Amino acid sequence: MKIPDETIFGHDNKNSNIDFRFVRTIKEDDAKIDILQLRLKKYFENQVEPLVKANSAFPLTVLTCLGIETLGEIFFEKSIFDSAKRFTNACFELDPIFKPKPSKQTLQKMNEVWSSDKMKGVKSIAHVVHNFLRNAMIHGYSAQAIYLSYEDTQNFLENKEYGIFVINPNWFWDRYKYGSDKLFNMAKSKTNHKQKRKCCLEYFNKLID
Repeated sequence: MKIPDETIFGHDNKNSNIDFRFVRTIKEDDAKIDILQLRLKKYFENQVEPLVKANSAFPLTVLTCLGIETLGEIFFEKSIFDSAKRFTNACFELDPIFKPKPSKQTLQKMNEVWSSDKMKGVKSIAHVVHNFLRNAMIHGYSAQAIYLSYEDTQNFLENKEYGIFVINPNWFWDRYKYGSDKLFNMAKSKTNHKQKRKCCLEYFNKLID
């Protein structure tokens, strides 16, 4: 069923309400990308931000994972990547720390504790984030192998002795915001990131159909 024209889509850059009727009249591709970015900031990022000041580690981490998944849906091709791969590819844009594979020592410790199903496809830190943080937090509101701390690290820590990772929830959220701005800027490029631009516009068009 088509979303009614009078439904609020988001806000423009003057913070005025805009409805689906108006958004469906937009023809310029860059304007579509801009209005989608504003929508994500207004209805997601701005409403999550108070959790940072409140030190609400668990809700903030769950919503950060949701944000990363949303970036994967917007910017990565669905016919090629499954949802896990879209999530990990989005992670790669947040920070270089997510690209390497865990150390051999860490992987050995993890294999002693976790099932082969959980360890399947762990080719990078981003895969650990997906399998052990995203999945565990969203489906059971608990962390596995990746633990949350404001005190033990300012960013991300790999503990090879125990085969675990520690992540600072505020840093994780900051990296999401950085990655979001980065990917939207890529999509606005008409020459260097054509695939991300194409995927972003396809997401927008599907959203307003």
